[in-house]
Amino acid sequence: MLHDNYICTFDGQQAMGFYDINGKNLENNLIGNKTHEWKRHK
Repeated sequence: MLHDNYICTFDGQQAMGFYDINGKNLENNLIGNKTHEWKRHK
């Protein structure tokens, strides 16, 4: 799933990871890094 500047990986029941759209190879999972920008999408 793609939303704004993020790619979400989903296992069918819950989000497994959020990655910056510009990141290479989905290396940096942002799911533990909740910034102000993330919180506005809640």
